[in-house]
Amino acid sequence: MPLVIGVVMIGAFFVWEFFAPHPMVPRALFHKAKKTMIIILLITFLSGGNFFVLLLFWPTQIYNVYGESMLHALIHPR
Repeated sequence: MPLVIGVVMIGAFFVWEFFAPHPMVPRALFHKAKKTMIIILLITFLSGGNFFVLLLFWPTQIYNVYGESMLHALIHPR
């Protein structure tokens, strides 16, 4: 259910931004260099996702694979 609510809210945000007089991301950015802007946004999105996955799974890997304590895994980098 939360996934459905999230998808609906994202869709509502895009509709709101399309008709807003002063949107957060001006449409003119996409008209000048559409392909470049889309690539930049995709790279930014993927880099952010990669960063958060690293923050979540790296300490867990240290804890489970290498047998360190959770505190030691968070304090001492490998």
